[in-house]
Amino acid sequence: MSDRIAIVMAGGSGERFWPLSRKNHPKQLLRITNPEQSMLAECVSHIQPILSSDRILVVTGKQLTEAIRENQELDIPAQNILGEPHKRNTAGAILYAVANVMAQEGEQAAEPTLAILTADHRIGEAEEYRKSVDAAMEAAEKNDTLVTLGIRPSRPETGYGYIELPEDPTPLYKSQNGQHIYPVVQFREKPDQETANSYAQSNRFLWNSGMFFWKVRTFLQELKQAQPQMYNTLLDISEALKANDTETASQRFSELEDISIDY
Repeated sequence: MSDRIAIVMAGGSGERFWPLSRKNHPKQLLRITNPEQSMLAECVSHIQPILSSDRILVVTGKQLTEAIRENQELDIPAQNILGEPHKRNTAGAILYAVANVMAQEGEQAAEPTLAILTADHRIGEAEEYRKSVDAAMEAAEKNDTLVTLGIRPSRPETGYGYIELPEDPTPLYKSQNGQHIYPVVQFREKPDQETANSYAQSNRFLWNSGMFFWKVRTFLQELKQAQPQMYNTLLDISEALKANDTETASQRFSELEDISIDY
């Protein structure tokens, strides 16, 4: 669907995989989960059956832009590889990608539905994953809401964030492919071991995948309410990019808070 866009976050440095992963060759460019593909190429290939290549954007650090553009594994246009001017966590990565979408889409900029995906996940069942992505985007379109993917915990894990569901979760929405969408009570940051044990024993806590789905218009409304300063900066960056004023876009981007989109 032409009104759907995937944004793949690929800016991590992969420090936990050092020395295999380096600053200019981080984990998303390594063949860790598939001997035939890098993690980034695998992420893109997982989504291509439901989105055309020209509707897939990769946002990364500016030092990685050329390396990713030259990666023969990626079947997406070179101009769809976006290099962040500065490192500003996942909020900055998403805002920069959204600013580019707004600059490119013009008057229709508020209409696309975005899938914010990660380049460092191992996806065991690609077809089921695509069903979840499709359902999440459908829910975002039909309900003007923010949607995220949760992962059922297989063990107590203190290194992940969690998504809390209601005590008696009732689906808010059922997608056309039969997926249920539930309300989120709150995000829970990385717990201690005792708390992680209790989360794993409950059916109310899911691992936070870090993937998000929303219409641009809905995201702008929520951002304006939660972070009005970031919202204004996003508009300025978009206008600068529309005018091909990369210097102003970089300057305004540098003023963004270094913060996760979850917060």
